[in-house]
Amino acid sequence: TYVDKSQRALHVINETIPFVLSFIQFQDLVKNNQEADFGREPFQFNESLVFESISYEYIKGRKAISDISVTFKKGGMFGVIGPSGSGKSTMVDILLRLLAPTSGRILVDGLDYRQISLRDWRKKIGYVSQDIFIKNETILENIRFFEPTISDNEIIEITKKVGLYQFVQSL
Repeated sequence: TYVDKSQRALHVINETIPFVLSFIQFQDLVKNNQEADFGREPFQFNESLVFESISYEYIKGRKAISDISVTFKKGGMFGVIGPSGSGKSTMVDILLRLLAPTSGRILVDGLDYRQISLRDWRKKIGYVSQDIFIKNETILENIRFFEPTISDNEIIEITKKVGLYQFVQSL
């Protein structure tokens, strides 16, 4: 009986080893590929955010976007339209600081974006994807999804700002 139990335990250990090794490798991968954040300035956006001659290459020598210059004014709206593969998502990924431009620069009120704290940047830049993700929950809980500490009163103010308050009240 003891030999049989020992043999089963040995099989379980042998089956578990690859998963443990995979987990350890994943931890090392995450540790070695952390995003660098050298910015120390807080994110402040009072006038404009500027893409100045921005280019990006996923593969060296093949530009996904080339020499894009655009100014986003505070309080304004901006839309990007184009066929699949034209660089729309790349522009958004650069704006979100998921990618760094191959050339050109990004300025926020004249300050180079690399001087701004990445953590603060991502707290202040919002993005609504064309891929919708909604929990099977209340509207309140869907709004609270990414910020669990937000109060009900803050949610009411948010819905008013984005023009959803009347719609939510009608439900």
